[in-house]
Amino acid sequence: DGLFLFLLQIEPAEGPAAFGFKPVATWLGKVSNPDEPPGRWNVSQQRIPWGNERRLFGASVLRQGGTCYIYGTVEEDVAKHMIVARVPAEQLGDFSAWRFFAEGEWVTDADRAGRVCDNVASEFSVSYQPAADRYVLVYTAGGLSADILLRFSPRPEGPWGEPVEVYRCPEAGWDPRVFCYAAKGHPELAAAADELIVTYMANATDLELLESDARLYRPRFLRVKFFREDRN
Repeated sequence: DGLFLFLLQIEPAEGPAAFGFKPVATWLGKVSNPDEPPGRWNVSQQRIPWGNERRLFGASVLRQGGTCYIYGTVEEDVAKHMIVARVPAEQLGDFSAWRFFAEGEWVTDADRAGRVCDNVASEFSVSYQPAADRYVLVYTAGGLSADILLRFSPRPEGPWGEPVEVYRCPEAGWDPRVFCYAAKGHPELAAAADELIVTYMANATDLELLESDARLYRPRFLRVKFFREDRN
């Protein structure tokens, strides 16, 4: 029915260097003619009605058969926690069809959406990993750190296991002004069923350093291999 994009709306805000902005909403964009060159795209946008500065949907989207799971975050206690909605894929743009996971059931009230995984990041990914026979969550610890973490779950909505550190980004040790973030998985790039390609970013709080070091502010790629646990 088209190409759907989850769009983050941000506005200027007071903050330290490189962080003078804040998220205020998320929007669902739809390209009705994605086979055309991008310059000819017809784009419409709908604001996701339940989003605000503290609750945002669209951090990751997972399609399983005819169902889309839309993951988001809610900010509580100075940390971000995962929430999740689901909707039939053909009704993605019909917000009345969205349901929210709360205390073991799917409900119509977004305000009841419960935390399904604590202490995640604003950016993450959820995908199914055949070799592990589990869903895998990929994110940067605390949102900004050198540590990339994985969590596993038997179902898209959880329960999610304890975090497992899979990689420590060396760029974070180059300079005190360098920070790493935005870890996420890309199953569509995998060359085999037992791997997941993970990307992350290295950035800097100092614009002069960022401009002078071409190694910064570009995606870096990891290949993570999985194996199926012998449960016998």
